[in-house]
Amino acid sequence: MQITRFFLNIFFCLLVILYIFALTFSVKI
Repeated sequence: MQITRFFLNIFFCLLVILYIFALTFSVKI
């Protein structure tokens, strides 16, 4: 399914963004 792969890519990108945000947030503290 093309749609499933599309949503999977979006979810992965969001996961990476959240991971980087958490890293920078923990570094600031």
